[in-house]
Amino acid sequence: DKAILTLQSGLLFEHHVIHELLARHHGQYELSYWRTKQGQEVDLIVEYKARVIALEIKNTSKPRPEDFKGLEAFRKQARCDRSYLICNINRPQKFSNGTALPWRQIDSVF
Repeated sequence: DKAILTLQSGLLFEHHVIHELLARHHGQYELSYWRTKQGQEVDLIVEYKARVIALEIKNTSKPRPEDFKGLEAFRKQARCDRSYLICNINRPQKFSNGTALPWRQIDSVF
Protein backbone atom coordinates (compact mmCIF):
# COMPACT_ATOMS: atom_id res chain seq x y z
CA ASP A 1 0.00 0.00 0.00
CA LYS A 2 1.40 3.39 -1.03
CA ALA A 3 0.22 5.05 2.22
CA ILE A 4 2.24 2.60 4.31
CA LEU A 5 5.37 3.29 2.25
CA THR A 6 4.85 7.02 2.70
CA LEU A 7 4.46 6.64 6.47
CA GLN A 8 7.53 4.43 6.68
CA SER A 9 9.73 6.45 4.29
CA GLY A 10 12.06 7.63 7.06
CA LEU A 11 12.68 4.12 8.33
CA LEU A 12 13.09 2.77 4.79
CA PHE A 13 15.59 5.51 3.95
CA GLU A 14 17.56 4.80 7.12
CA HIS A 15 17.70 1.09 6.29
CA HIS A 16 18.75 1.84 2.72
CA VAL A 17 21.70 3.98 3.85
CA ILE A 18 22.81 1.38 6.41
CA HIS A 19 22.59 -1.40 3.82
CA GLU A 20 24.66 0.67 1.40
CA LEU A 21 27.36 1.02 4.05
CA LEU A 22 27.29 -2.70 4.78
CA ALA A 23 27.52 -3.57 1.09
CA ARG A 24 30.42 -1.19 0.43
CA HIS A 25 32.46 -1.72 3.59
CA HIS A 26 31.41 -5.05 5.05
CA GLY A 27 33.56 -6.03 8.01
CA GLN A 28 35.72 -2.90 7.96
CA TYR A 29 34.12 -1.28 11.01
CA GLU A 30 31.78 -1.80 13.92
CA LEU A 31 28.25 -0.41 13.79
CA SER A 32 25.96 0.45 16.67
CA TYR A 33 23.40 3.08 17.64
CA TRP A 34 22.96 5.35 20.65
CA ARG A 35 19.83 6.12 22.63
CA THR A 36 19.24 7.64 26.05
CA LYS A 37 16.40 6.95 28.47
CA GLN A 38 15.15 10.46 27.62
CA GLY A 39 14.77 9.48 23.96
CA GLN A 40 17.77 11.26 22.44
CA GLU A 41 19.31 9.10 19.75
CA VAL A 42 21.81 8.76 16.95
CA ASP A 43 20.96 6.32 14.19
CA LEU A 44 24.44 4.98 13.51
CA ILE A 45 27.73 5.00 15.39
CA VAL A 46 30.60 3.82 13.20
CA GLU A 47 33.88 2.78 14.80
CA TYR A 48 36.48 2.81 12.05
CA LYS A 49 40.29 2.81 12.38
CA ALA A 50 40.17 4.04 16.01
CA ARG A 51 37.73 6.82 15.07
CA VAL A 52 34.15 7.26 16.22
CA ILE A 53 31.80 8.74 13.62
CA ALA A 54 28.18 9.53 14.50
CA LEU A 55 25.59 9.58 11.71
CA GLU A 56 22.01 10.78 11.96
CA ILE A 57 20.01 9.63 8.95
CA LYS A 58 16.96 11.65 7.88
CA ASN A 59 14.82 11.31 4.78
CA THR A 60 14.66 15.00 4.09
CA SER A 61 15.67 17.29 1.25
CA LYS A 62 15.49 20.31 3.59
CA PRO A 63 17.69 19.70 6.62
CA ARG A 64 17.19 21.99 9.62
CA PRO A 65 19.34 22.85 12.63
CA GLU A 66 16.94 20.83 14.83
CA ASP A 67 17.91 17.67 12.92
CA PHE A 68 21.31 17.78 14.67
CA LYS A 69 19.95 17.56 18.26
CA GLY A 70 20.79 13.88 18.72
CA LEU A 71 24.28 14.38 17.33
CA GLU A 72 24.87 17.33 19.67
CA ALA A 73 23.75 15.28 22.68
CA PHE A 74 25.98 12.37 21.69
CA ARG A 75 29.03 14.63 21.27
CA LYS A 76 28.49 15.96 24.81
CA GLN A 77 28.29 12.48 26.36
CA ALA A 78 30.68 10.32 24.35
CA ARG A 79 33.88 10.41 22.38
CA CYS A 80 33.07 11.49 18.85
CA ASP A 81 35.66 12.35 16.21
CA ARG A 82 33.14 13.46 13.58
CA SER A 83 29.39 13.63 13.13
CA TYR A 84 27.12 14.18 10.14
CA LEU A 85 23.49 14.41 9.18
CA ILE A 86 23.01 12.07 6.21
CA CYS A 87 20.00 13.07 4.11
CA ASN A 88 18.45 13.29 0.68
CA ILE A 89 20.18 16.44 -0.64
CA ASN A 90 22.34 17.09 -3.71
CA ARG A 91 25.38 18.70 -2.08
CA PRO A 92 26.79 19.20 1.43
CA GLN A 93 25.26 21.95 3.55
CA LYS A 94 26.94 23.60 6.54
CA PHE A 95 24.97 24.54 9.64
CA SER A 96 26.18 26.21 12.82
CA ASN A 97 25.84 22.87 14.63
CA GLY A 98 27.04 20.45 11.93
CA THR A 99 27.23 19.37 8.32
CA ALA A 100 24.51 17.69 6.27
CA LEU A 101 25.78 15.32 3.59
CA PRO A 102 24.02 13.70 0.63
CA TRP A 103 23.59 9.99 1.27
CA ARG A 104 25.40 9.27 -1.99
CA GLN A 105 28.54 10.86 -0.49
CA ILE A 106 28.54 8.77 2.66
CA ASP A 107 31.91 7.25 1.75
CA SER A 108 33.49 10.67 2.27
CA VAL A 109 33.04 10.38 6.05
CA PHE A 110 35.66 7.61 6.27
